[in-house]
Amino acid sequence: MRKIRALTIGELNQVLGGELSGDSSSPIRGIARLEDANAGDLAFVGSPKMLSLADAHPEATLIVYPDFPDRVSPLIRVANPMAAFFKALSLLYPQRELETPSIHPSVILGKGTSLGENVYLGPNVVIGRFCQLGNNIRIEANTVIADDVTVGDDTVIACNVSIRNDTVIGKRVVVHPGVVLGADGFGFQNIDGVNHKIPQLGHVQLEDDVEIGANTAIDRATIGATIIEKGVKIDNLVQIGHNCVIGSQTVIAGQTGIAGSSLIGKGVIIGGQVGIADHVVVGDQAILAAQSGVMGKVPPKSVLWGVPARSHSRVLREIAVIRQLPELAKKIRKIENKLSEFFSESEE
Repeated sequence: MRKIRALTIGELNQVLGGELSGDSSSPIRGIARLEDANAGDLAFVGSPKMLSLADAHPEATLIVYPDFPDRVSPLIRVANPMAAFFKALSLLYPQRELETPSIHPSVILGKGTSLGENVYLGPNVVIGRFCQLGNNIRIEANTVIADDVTVGDDTVIACNVSIRNDTVIGKRVVVHPGVVLGADGFGFQNIDGVNHKIPQLGHVQLEDDVEIGANTAIDRATIGATIIEKGVKIDNLVQIGHNCVIGSQTVIAGQTGIAGSSLIGKGVIIGGQVGIADHVVVGDQAILAAQSGVMGKVPPKSVLWGVPARSHSRVLREIAVIRQLPELAKKIRKIENKLSEFFSESEE
């Protein structure tokens, strides 16, 4: 981990705006999980459920909930300990300074491409024709950008990214290594037993504050745009098909696959390894639990699970019933045996 910034618990509390208990001059020497925290380590306690774990580490410096009991080691009481802890992380471990804005000698720039101020282009970056790059952009080694691509201010594009032509990227976007934006959608028409490719003439559009995880692929639209709206966060190894729209502030966990022309609402939570069929509409603030198979319309604010995906509460009831099947089978066999004995006696 990077070297920690020298701060006392009192100085940290001035930023967090909490209620400090204990020695304000105590230095913060490190960040730790609560179960690993020692003297001088900063950890957080989010709820009373973690109290016994906190008691097992009495020397740790803690960010805690408002009615956390007093102890000898320093405490900062706040309304939201987890949010305050994340803020403390950013303060104690500031972002590494980036290289001085520069263009490596191996960079290739196409005809008509314009660069804003404070741009960093790493080794072997290739940028096509008529691209527009804004200010304070960082593009790392071996990334290839095709023609007519627009990249907004303060965007970071990591190494080995492929961005195909006509892609539009907003401001403050983060694209992690290995991402592919704007490859052809999976569009074919079977005519007389032969699969004919459907031209993929659209593009991909990422709005502001989007983050795309490593090795994720987002396909261009057949016609129009595949759109990732503002604030969407996408994990590693996610596939998003052509003409999909992912609503603002949605989060998508790893290995999820979303087929073409699906519309995902705003503030949706999609767990890992979820599969969503084509032309599916998922309502705002719905939750799709891990490994769900979604084949039809999802109402807003619903919680679905399973294959096919259905109400989370219903799946839990089904699981409860399934667990009882062995015992039910024994009871049925007993009933069958008694009935068999009864009919045998009746025949005699």
